[in-house]
Amino acid sequence: MIVRWLGEACVEIESDLNILIDPNYEVEPVNVPDLILVTHEHDDHFDENIIKKYPDTKIYGPQSFFEHFDVDGKIIQSGDRVKNDIDIFKCDCYNSIESVCYYYQGVYHTADSADYPKPKSEVKVLFTACFEDYYNEYLNLVKDIKPKIVVPYHFNSHSDKNVKEAMGLYKILREAGYNSRLLKPGDHIKIKK
Repeated sequence: MIVRWLGEACVEIESDLNILIDPNYEVEPVNVPDLILVTHEHDDHFDENIIKKYPDTKIYGPQSFFEHFDVDGKIIQSGDRVKNDIDIFKCDCYNSIESVCYYYQGVYHTADSADYPKPKSEVKVLFTACFEDYYNEYLNLVKDIKPKIVVPYHFNSHSDKNVKEAMGLYKILREAGYNSRLLKPGDHIKIKK
């Protein structure tokens, strides 16, 4: 499996399914997605122009997302499973009406939340936001979840302030003994399923 960060909160997963999560990216995906997952209704997690590139790809997201954007797709909620393999968890994203996190074959995408649940299965790669005000919350979540790799994300790589926040969390995680990786848009991690 290959997991690629494309910038902002956008992650591409190449596995049995090609998945694109939160399609608002800085770097184009390598593959045409089999499905698109959206965490919540904020504009920095979804770009309608990007979706036009994939007219035949089904979109999944919470009801508030579909109420905010005029797109067709499948409404999902916490406790649902997509394709019998993608677990959906409720999480709390600042100022969103409704938000969800996605877990697929060891990859955990946590939107931009600082409050997300621990999956029952092993987390191989955890993507966590990196807002400075929530460093302690992120660290406590990592301590509880114990992922093999932690990737600070949900930042604009062209913003010095955003990169500084990502570097700050990366350093805190490394100093606490966790395998944290700071990726550039387009960088990937290869993991065994």
